[in-house]
Formats: sequence, C-alpha cells, structure tokens
Amino acid sequence: MTPVTTGERARRAVLPLLGAVQVALIAAITLLAVPLPAIQREFGLTQGELALLSSAYGLAFGGLLLLGGRLTDLRGPHRTLRTGLILFGAAGVAGALAPAYPVLLAARFAQGAGAALAAPAALALVTRVHPEGPERARALAVWGTLSVSGAVGGSLLSGLVASLGSWRWCLLIPVAVAAAGTLSRSLRRAGARAAGSPGTARPDAAAGGRERLDLPGALLGTGGLILLGHGLLTAPGPAPAAAGLALLAVFAAVELRTARPLLPPRMLVDRARRVALPVILLTAAASAATMFFLSLYFQQVRGLSAAQTSAAFLPNLLVVGMGPVAARVIGRFGPRAATVAGLLIAAAAMPPLARLAPDTPWPAIVLTTLPLFAAGSGLALAGATVIGMSGTPPHRAGIAGGLINTAMEVGPTVGLAVLVAIASARTAALGCPGGVTGGCTGAVSPAAAVTGGYGARLRGGRRRLPPHRGVRRHRHAHRHAPQGGLIMRFTDKIVLVTGGGTGAGRVVARDFAREGATVIVAGRTAETLGGTVTTIEAEGGRAEAITADVRRAGDVAALVDRIVARYGRLDVAVNNAGVLFAGPVAEMPEEDWRAVFDTNVHGVFLCMKYEIAAMRAQPGGGTIVNVSSVVGPYLRVAGLAAYGAAKAAVSALTRTAALECIRDGVRINAVTPGPLDTPMSLRPGETEADRAARVKGELPAGRVGSLAEFSAAVRFLASEESAFTVGQDLVLDGGATA
Repeated sequence: MTPVTTGERARRAVLPLLGAVQVALIAAITLLAVPLPAIQREFGLTQGELALLSSAYGLAFGGLLLLGGRLTDLRGPHRTLRTGLILFGAAGVAGALAPAYPVLLAARFAQGAGAALAAPAALALVTRVHPEGPERARALAVWGTLSVSGAVGGSLLSGLVASLGSWRWCLLIPVAVAAAGTLSRSLRRAGARAAGSPGTARPDAAAGGRERLDLPGALLGTGGLILLGHGLLTAPGPAPAAAGLALLAVFAAVELRTARPLLPPRMLVDRARRVALPVILLTAAASAATMFFLSLYFQQVRGLSAAQTSAAFLPNLLVVGMGPVAARVIGRFGPRAATVAGLLIAAAAMPPLARLAPDTPWPAIVLTTLPLFAAGSGLALAGATVIGMSGTPPHRAGIAGGLINTAMEVGPTVGLAVLVAIASARTAALGCPGGVTGGCTGAVSPAAAVTGGYGARLRGGRRRLPPHRGVRRHRHAHRHAPQGGLIMRFTDKIVLVTGGGTGAGRVVARDFAREGATVIVAGRTAETLGGTVTTIEAEGGRAEAITADVRRAGDVAALVDRIVARYGRLDVAVNNAGVLFAGPVAEMPEEDWRAVFDTNVHGVFLCMKYEIAAMRAQPGGGTIVNVSSVVGPYLRVAGLAAYGAAKAAVSALTRTAALECIRDGVRINAVTPGPLDTPMSLRPGETEADRAARVKGELPAGRVGSLAEFSAAVRFLASEESAFTVGQDLVLDGGATA
C-alpha cells in the first residue's frame, strides 16, 4: 500500500471544502426566494423594492465575476478567496441583523460582491491543486454539478427555514461555510503550495514587471453586466438593459486595444470555450427557468404551500450524486461525449413539462421528469466545465473560472427574461392580461391560462388547451354585460371570502362572482369549498378554493401571500368565518369557549393583520368587511355569552383598525346581522319553526334575516358606493338597536 503523505491528505480535503463553498455561494442566491413575502410584510416593501432585494445578490455576483477572476490571477487564488469569504460572511451577518430595508439591501449587494471574488478563486484553486490530466478532469466534473446543487439546496432550505422560523436564519446558513473556508488550514496550505508550483508565475513577473488591473475594462464590464441584469430582471423599461448592452460593446472595443485587458480576447475565441460557455449558459438558463415556472405552477395552479413546493423539488437532489457519475462517464468517454449526452437527456424531459395542464398529476412530473432533467443538466454542466477549463494556464485560471461562473449567472438572467415574456404573452392570449402573475378576465380559467403560459415557455410553441372544469366559455363572459339585472360593481376585482364553503359565505361569494369578481373562498373543509366553486363556475363565474384555518397565523399568511402572488393584488376581503356554541356561562365547557374566540375573534384578527399588510403595499388600497352580529354589541341573549362577547370584540376590533388604516387607503367596516336563515342559527334540536317562534319573541323585526339581504349589505360596504363609510356597523336587525 502506498503511504499517503500529509500533503496528499491536505489536498484531498481541499475539494470537499471548496465544493461546500461553491454550493453556499450559489445557494445564497435562492435562500430568500420563499421568505420574500414575510420580508415584505416586516418592512412594508413595495413590489419594486421587493424585486430589487430579490435580485441584489445576483446582480452584484454576476456583474463582478470577471473582475473577481482577474483579481484571482493578479493577487493569487487563496488571498482572493479569503477576502471574498470574509466579505460574504460579514455581509450575511449584517443582513440577518438588518433593522431596516436599506441595510438589508446593502448587505445583499455586499454579499454578492464577496461571492464574485470567492467563486472564481475557488475554481482556480481546484485547478492549481489538481494537476492537468484525469485527476483534474474528475475534480472539475464534480465541480460542474455544484452550481445546480446549490440552487436546489437553497430553494429547499429557504422553504424549510421559512416554515420553521424567521427569514433571518436563512442569511446565516452560508455564513458557517464561509467561516470554515476562511479559517481552514488545508486551504491555506494548498494556496501556499499552489503559489510556488511550476507554471503559476505570470509572464510579466518573469520579466520583472508587475501586471496592473485593467481599471477601464473592469468598470465597463462590471457596469454593463449589472445594468443588463437589472434591465432584464427588475427595471420597468428597456433603458437599463440597452445601456448595459452599450457598455458591454464599449468594453469589447476597449479590451481589443488594451495591452493587458481584464478579459483577454483569446480567452473567448479559444475553441474549447466556444463550445463550453454556450452550453453552460443555456443549461443554467433552462435549470433556473424550470425551477421558476414549476414553483409558480405548484403554488398558483396546484395550491401547494411553500414547504410542499420545496419538497416537490427533492428529486432534483439527484444532481448532487451526478458529480461522481459524471466523472466516471467523462473518464471513459471524454467530456464532449458526456456534454452531448447530458443535453439530450435534459431535452428529453421538456415534452412532459410542455404538456402541463391544471389537472396534470404532478407527482408524475416530480418522480419522472425532474430526476431526468437533473441528471441530464448535471452531466452537461460537468462536461462543459471540464472543456472550459482544459488547457488553461495557471496564471489564467482565475479569469477562466470567472467566465464559467459568469455564464452560469447570465444564463438564468437572460433566459428568465425571455421565457417569462413568452409565458406572459401566451397567458395574456388565453385571457390573463396580467401575465403569469396577474389576474385573469378572458375566456378560460386562471389555472388554464397561466398553465398554458408555462407550457408555451417549455415548448416554445402553442397548442390547444384541453377542456376541463375550470374553462369558462365566452357565452358566460359576464364582465361585458350584467347578469340578471345586476350592477357590475366588481369587474376584475379580486375578492377573498373566508368561511365561504356553506351558508352565508357561499351566497356572498356567489353574488360577488355574479358582479364580475374573481372570488377566492377559504375555509377548513375542501369539499364544501369545492361546492361553492362548482356553483360559481356553473354560472360562468371565476372562483378558486384554498384550504386554510383562520386560527393559524401560518395558514392565513400563506393564504394572502398566495392570492397576491397569483393575482397581483387583493381588493376586497370578507371575514365571515365563525362558529357558535350555545350554553349558560356556568355550564359551558372551557374548550367550547376557546373554540368560539379562536375562530370568531383571533381568526378575524389574523385575517385583518395580513390583509391590511397586503392592501397597504398595493396601489389603491383595499376594502375589508368583517361579519359581526347584533348578539353581543347590541343585544343580550341568554345562552349566547361566548358568541356575544366574541362578536362584540369583532365590532370593537373593526372600529379601531379602521381608524388606524384609513390614511393608508384601507377601508374597514362590519356587517352586523341578526339571526340569518342558515343552519348556524338553529340551536341543538331546534326546528326552523321553533327558531321562527323564538326569534319572533327576541327581535323587534320578528323574523329571521334573509341571506340575500345580508349579501347585499356586504357588497354595499365593499363597493365604491359606500366610500364615505369607515369603521361602522351596518346593522341588519330590524330595529333591535332602536
């Protein structure tokens, strides 16, 4: 057995540690993807501010990679890596502790800058530690799969951490890896050995000179990449992208005339990189776009939560195991054959994704298509990385690594911009002018329209959507004409009705849909909610059911976030969910008392909390209508102490919140009915005749209220006709308060 020296053991420890660093740098891009709604609520961000925060890390990372690569060649890989990791880790801690949005935004930009220094330096160190030949090819094959592993891992971790704790913990996860890399003795020794190894000296150093940084090229290249990324991802107009392209054109001209350019032109015309860079760019674009559109599909169309969506991508972890497999394939067949095979395998996964429909069994996608795509993209990236770094002299390893990482970052930016435009155009053509995240008013249901957009992106063409329960024909297009004499006060409005599965909630939801609204009904029982949706769609309306428990903050937050993410806004919220347990105070079980307050008071509080946050963040604000009762605020009924106390609290909560929110454009009122003609108003063992006799003696009106009257009152308070009414109870008691 050949003895293993201390140096060899240290070298073997380098690749796993550098690989962990690379995974952490890429994972940091997507770590805030799932918690973004929580961040928006905490800091009160607009959609533009949220988009800038989402892209800040990627803009700095992608824009500074060429500069980071050149600094690696000039200053040495270990020194540059250490500097980048210190900046990356410090910025992560600053972001986790950020007291305000500007601090968090600056921290994300700084963290991206640190990553741009560390990524090319880490790859250069891999090439310097592993000699040219099969050993380096195996190391680079494993390295090629790490970026996809990082992206998948970041998405999974963000969903898990966001569901278990604060979003701030997401920013601290990569800090531990950065600390390990900064303090590692193995990396320090490897960097020292690499600096003294043959072939690492720069040609100018041999001549006694010191090569300087191409400052004009650095400014032009960095500025051009950042502006291009900003223009494609977050800017409202084409000016930043056009300016970025112009700067990159000037950058190319400057580099051709500079004696010591930031990016030597021969690095781009090299035959190996002419093959490798387009493959990396296109594969990275396809990977990012697939994750993006499937995330929207799972949450917007199929109704999965953030944690469930993260779990749905677990098969993508197959790419983690593709590194050793790719190394063996490359060792036997060569990197070019491996790259072609990977592209063909990944392409084979596209047709099933292009046939997405609202009723497609998504587990079949998860168990077949995603593993196939993960295996193919991992193999293609591994082969392309080996090709792109082959034949690179040690003193150019940094800029070569910067080029590969730049292709990895620019690919998703350009790819998403183009493919989102394709998807939005297809979605708009199918009836959703707001695109893949906007509201729908056309001849098909929102699910069919946005799914058609996703399919167009993955297919690059058009096809007919199969008929399904969500399709609404033009003959039902009630946004163009009143139905049954109704005034269309809510055309294109997005309305949430909690407790919308039965009774008064179902009637209110149906009547909003009849006046042109897209209605989301929420509650604990999927079957009853589905019945409401069926009733509305049978009349040609637009509705969606979302299962949620208003007693749980996580459910309510996810409910509101999902509505805003899918439709772009929330115009009206009707907080109707409620329960009733009757009994004298001395005999009422404590669990019944708690159940009444959990739903009727705490549930209304939670709904208002998240509805107000969403409405404050959108132009035009919104309207909230709470459902109270005359029992409690105005009328005392023996046996209804818990119900009456809860409804009195709802009325007080309504008036107080209305005063707090009116200047934000959020108008809050309450409808306060007497007993309504629903099963809820029947006491145990009581018949409708018994109820009628009881109500005749209890209320001056002497009758049970009709659901039509109640629904009309709710819609009046939600409409512009009642814009003068704020913080009021609209009492429907037939004179009980006189």
